[in-house]
Amino acid sequence: MAGKLAERLKELAAFLTHQHAVDSVEEAVGHMQTEIADAMVRSRSKAQQCTILLFQSADPPCLLDFLTMGADYTAESRKREIAHARASVLGLIASFLKTYSGNRALSKKHLMAIFKTCQLTARADPFNRVKAQALSVHTKAEVKLPRVSLNCVV
Repeated sequence: MAGKLAERLKELAAFLTHQHAVDSVEEAVGHMQTEIADAMVRSRSKAQQCTILLFQSADPPCLLDFLTMGADYTAESRKREIAHARASVLGLIASFLKTYSGNRALSKKHLMAIFKTCQLTARADPFNRVKAQALSVHTKAEVKLPRVSLNCVV
């Protein structure tokens, strides 16, 4: 399971440098959803491996790194298809959060990294579809983060 998910993440990263690295981004994201669903219900350790691969991994690059690297892509000829891929990945993240926000494998650290990346994407991305998808991650995710008070007690 973790091996297949890692392969899919590598394929997504390779897609940024070579458009024919995957046959279809939608198909790759669909396969990832299936593998995620399998891992998240199999066991707690598999769920932890899955969330680490999705949101923390450096090799293969995690989904958040894919979003960041895709934003830096400057080749005019591929901007639209990369924007489409990024929107698909944001949809996957929103779906993941909606389904698994209560799972113990998803830590507050993961949530904060996800929301930070989505906020940066929504602010900086030139494509409205990607911006809208990044903003929808917050609204689709039924996650309640603890409120942080800015008042300091001394």
